[in-house]
Amino acid sequence: MSDYDMDDEDINSDDYGEFPEMMEGTPEGMGMFLVCFELSNNEEVIEEAFAYSTIEATDLEEVFNIVKQEEMRYELEDSVNQNYGQLEFDTWKPKVIQMFVLDKNGIAKRDVDPPVVWEDGDNESTH
Repeated sequence: MSDYDMDDEDINSDDYGEFPEMMEGTPEGMGMFLVCFELSNNEEVIEEAFAYSTIEATDLEEVFNIVKQEEMRYELEDSVNQNYGQLEFDTWKPKVIQMFVLDKNGIAKRDVDPPVVWEDGDNESTH
């Protein structure tokens, strides 16, 4: 069993969108996504802890493929250890995905809040 706690059927294929106006200066149409993860241990959600990861991908489908990989565990463990100490978790699940608005050089615009492009429980790709 994978430690990633989301089935493919939890993701509506219509959620995979393209955001060309937000990825203007990225190499080969890459976007930068901020993913907030819900963490669980022994099937119990850890309410007081979240982990974040910045992922470069072309679209949401690629983001979901990346977060399913075992290597994501190591990045999340680093994030959790820095923010919460030695907190144990055995599963992770995306809760919110935001997409940074990039300038023509591919740098995230700091004066623009990254819009939510996917949220757990919604079958809408943008809000």
